[in-house]
Amino acid sequence: MATFGNTTTGSVSTCTGKRIYATSYNLTEKGLITSLGIRIGGNICYYNPPVDFWLAIYDNKIIGGYDYVNVLKGYTNTQTSVLFNTTYNLDLITPVILDSGLYWLAVHSPTDPAGVPLRYDDGSSINEWSATAFYTIPPDPFVVYSGGGGKNICIYATYTPIFKQGEQIFYQ
Repeated sequence: MATFGNTTTGSVSTCTGKRIYATSYNLTEKGLITSLGIRIGGNICYYNPPVDFWLAIYDNKIIGGYDYVNVLKGYTNTQTSVLFNTTYNLDLITPVILDSGLYWLAVHSPTDPAGVPLRYDDGSSINEWSATAFYTIPPDPFVVYSGGGGKNICIYATYTPIFKQGEQIFYQ
């Protein structure tokens, strides 16, 4: 098993509000993506933990030389009974095989107006967020962009590397 994304606990916290937050990360080899993980932050948005959240993975689209969130590739069930300062690793509903390339890992609370308290590191990763709305499941394709920045969100994907030899596919 391997990961891509940001597996640290993060140095800064922020809240998503009613937006989907997504950060781009590079998958360096073909792999079977089986789960997505995230580090939930502390109580910076409100005094109660978030009600719920889901995680998703999107592919990348280049428009005018810039990277944008595009088509949904997979997502998790909604996690409830969320605790502060906890790392969650959630299985994809359906594991997905992806080629190497740039992908967007996303998080959203479908019911909580304050959103999800994220942990992140300042960095060179690109992140985007959606227009304000509640989404019970991840939209496909990604919804209208509302903004972006340089937050390296503590979100990651777990995968099994795949290689092909002749007509046989091998999982490492």
